[in-house]
Amino acid sequence: MKNDSFLLFDKLEMQMKRLSSISSFLAVKAEFEAEGTRIDELAILSELCCKNSISLTLKIGGPSAQRDIYEAFQLGATNILVPMVESKYSLLNCFEMVQKFLPLFKDLTNTPKLFINIESQLALKNIISILNLIEDENIPVESIVIGRSDLSKSLNISDVDNEKMLKICNQLVKNRGNLKVALGGNLMKKSFSFISHLSKKGLYAFESRKCTFKI
Repeated sequence: MKNDSFLLFDKLEMQMKRLSSISSFLAVKAEFEAEGTRIDELAILSELCCKNSISLTLKIGGPSAQRDIYEAFQLGATNILVPMVESKYSLLNCFEMVQKFLPLFKDLTNTPKLFINIESQLALKNIISILNLIEDENIPVESIVIGRSDLSKSLNISDVDNEKMLKICNQLVKNRGNLKVALGGNLMKKSFSFISHLSKKGLYAFESRKCTFKI
């Protein structure tokens, strides 16, 4: 008879298989940052993702979270999502740490892709210099993720789906260069007209708390 751990593992695997059958499903998300996910939990999640050919996006604690970056490599994360990238210097610092670990994991079939979270007034102010750095220094950032919840708080906006936030997100999508843009933040029923509008401007994906879906 299977114990509770095996039953939980089986249940998670069933959910994974169901998700992988959805054509718009892109990745499972986990994070060190807000949820403080334990390394053993991440190891199980990583194993299930690998077994079912599912991408794993791991959100680290910040641009200077060196140990998180190392563990993301160790766990075989497909994507590393870096929160609080507020200047070109914080991004450069993070990229230098990633480069430092590359020789240690040279046998990996695929190295993790870099995603950056834009989620504060300061990040918004510095977005052009951040984007210019990515282009000028050929930093391999795959995608920008707009963290609407934190961004709206930083801007003293109470509703993540209001017209002002839509205008800001529109501008970020417009200025993205060659990068993909995903939309994060609280999802409510009215969020889908917000997403629909941005998808016409080039929005690539949107996130729920635990998953990422292609438009």
